[in-house]
Amino acid sequence: MVICNFYPRQTFLPLLLGSITEATGISVLTWALHKGHHVTIAFMMGLTGAGTGLRFMPGTLHGIGFFPNNISSVIAMNAFAIPFGGTLAMTIMTSVFFNKAGFSINATGGSSPIGQGISSLPPAIRGPIREKARQGIVWAFISILPFMWLCVLAATGLGNVRITRKRKIDVQGKMDFSENTTEEAYLAGYVRRRFMGGRKEKEKGVITEENKGKAPERILVTEANAV
Repeated sequence: MVICNFYPRQTFLPLLLGSITEATGISVLTWALHKGHHVTIAFMMGLTGAGTGLRFMPGTLHGIGFFPNNISSVIAMNAFAIPFGGTLAMTIMTSVFFNKAGFSINATGGSSPIGQGISSLPPAIRGPIREKARQGIVWAFISILPFMWLCVLAATGLGNVRITRKRKIDVQGKMDFSENTTEEAYLAGYVRRRFMGGRKEKEKGVITEENKGKAPERILVTEANAV
């Protein structure tokens, strides 16, 4: 809310930071689950949630900025995409977990070794089952890591929307917000303006000084030919 309402009042920065924060949190959380660091697990769960929440508000504003005349469609698409992504991730993680753990969980017991609860099992059986479950959880998180970092890669190619009240409205009531949007990849454009622009100015300055030094020689040659 601070980034969108106060400074810098743009959508690209929170979307990119949220994607990086969430992907980093999931990556470190996977390592912490593998090593069994409980404090790191708790901290990374909070960090991952913060990264997810950081993108909620800017994501909707980003879509509305590019399509100001289709606000309802943008909100509906976000309302569908967020739960669908969670469902897809849970489906992948569940499949990987049960394949790596080697058993299933059911309410009636049956063939499941943990149908009556892990704590009720003998120690000789309880230890291996817990280890299998832990490895299943670790690999379940590993299975979604490529999608998380692909999200970061996609975020670097986003444009930008400046959050402002300046807009144009035609006689038909349609809004034109194009002056406040950047359709090209904002990060690539910023790097180009920040570094390549300064290099071009420096090159122009070198050429100008070289021309200044060579100009008198060219004039002398021209005068000598004239004589």
